[in-house]
Parts: sequence; C-alpha cells; structure tokens
Amino acid sequence: MRKKAAFGEDFELDKYEEGSKVSKPIEDLQALDEESKKTLLQVGVIPSEEGRSGSLLVLDNAVSHSTLKDKNVELMSTHKAMEKYEWLKDYSWKLVQVDADKYTAKTYLEDADGYFIRVPAGKKSAMPVQTCLMLGSKKVSQTVHNIIVVEEGASLDIITGCTSKKGVEEGLHLGISEMYVKKGATLNFTMIHNWAEQIGVRPRTVVHVEEGGTYISNYICLKPVRSVQTIRLSGSKEKVR
Repeated sequence: MRKKAAFGEDFELDKYEEGSKVSKPIEDLQALDEESKKTLLQVGVIPSEEGRSGSLLVLDNAVSHSTLKDKNVELMSTHKAMEKYEWLKDYSWKLVQVDADKYTAKTYLEDADGYFIRVPAGKKSAMPVQTCLMLGSKKVSQTVHNIIVVEEGASLDIITGCTSKKGVEEGLHLGISEMYVKKGATLNFTMIHNWAEQIGVRPRTVVHVEEGGTYISNYICLKPVRSVQTIRLSGSKEKVR
C-alpha cells in the first residue's frame, strides 16, 4: 500500500484509523436525531424515503440501513450480493485495478463493503434509488466498494449523497465504484458532496458503457473540500452528457 497515486495530494494512510465495520442497524432513517436527518437532507437523501425506490446508508465502513420497495430494482450490500451471485465475481475489481495505487490497494485489502444496485434487462426504476456514504467518526478512513449493473435496455436513476457528520472535520474517503451500463441501457447518476473542509476524497470510479448505452453524470459539490478527484469512462460509443 505504498504506491502513490499519479495525481493530486498524497495522503498518508497511517494518519487515519480504519473506520468501524460494525454499526447498530438503523431500521428507520426517520428515527435518527434531527442533526443527522438534516445532514442527509443536505445531500439529497430523504429520511422518509418518500419518492425513492430504496435506500442504503454506509456509516463509516458499515452498511447500517438498507430498504427496498421497487420490484424492478435490486439493492443490497456488496458483500451480500457477492454471497448471492457467483457471477458477480466477473464484475468485481474488473474496471478498477486493485494495484492502481495505495487507495485501491487499501480498499481491497480491507475487503470494503458498499452498495450493489442492479436493474434486470428491460426494467426501469420507478423512482430514484438513494444511497448515502457518511463519515461518522473523527480522523478515520472510509473504504467503500460499490457495483452497479444496468442490464440491456434497462434504466436506473440514483441519487447518492457523500457527507460527514457534524463535528467530523477531518478524515479520508476512499470510494471504489464500478458501473456497468449494458447495450441500450441508461444510468442517470447524481452525486452530491457535502464533506467537511479537511476531508480527503479519493474516489476511484470507472463507468463502462456499451453500445447504445447512456450515462448521465450530475455532480454537485456544496462546499470546498481539502482535495477531491472524479471518474473515468471506458468502453466504446459512449453517450455522455
């Protein structure tokens, strides 16, 4: 885990403790304290889940909440999905290389969890799926591994909020996301960042778009952050706007 990234500020991983992988399950987001609910709302995550197909919350390194009400969508933790689907190993760590840099290596070695979202061929999410990646502890590193698969001719809308709890002013977010948009499929992905100013943000996101597929990226950063990086597209004949 010593290979530096090719670009940007080099963060010393030893400065941050590993975020907890254990969290008390949150059955209802509306049961959260008012400050936490306000934090979610600021990044587009609605605690009541009204107007959403499903919700998933990662707190530090633990998936603490997951609900789903749309039969056209699959939503679960990445770990649960890997247990459920043998074929998913052909998607995991295929777009993002484990040894790309020390951030990817750390995420792999810690066997990071995250969210898995899939829409079967020809299906469409009735409403957006909402996810939230939240740093809840001071001076920790959050490692997340997300996989999204939008099958042929399917359509999916996602709103994902990335944020830190009030009082968490310094930390490191390492988010690995591998997104597959199959032939003729559409993925509309909205990301809203509202980190504290001393949070280092090192996503490693690759989106593979097949022929006739559409990937729409909406990125919103609500306030300055210490350092942030973004995504890479792969595949041929991408349609991006």
